[in-house]
Amino acid sequence: MPVVEGDVVTVSGAARGSYILEVTPLVDTPGTFDVKLSWTGAYETLTPITHRVTGLCP
Repeated sequence: MPVVEGDVVTVSGAARGSYILEVTPLVDTPGTFDVKLSWTGAYETLTPITHRVTGLCP
């Protein structure tokens, strides 16, 4: 994963294990990623969240 999960997502202890994190690099903007948080289980009715982040390129 190109970004550190803890820098992008913080969830409560109750929600741990109830989400899927998808990271998609933007082809036209190197070092930039769309991070999508989708919910599962009891939280499945919540709307997914997408956030654009700039990562560090080694």
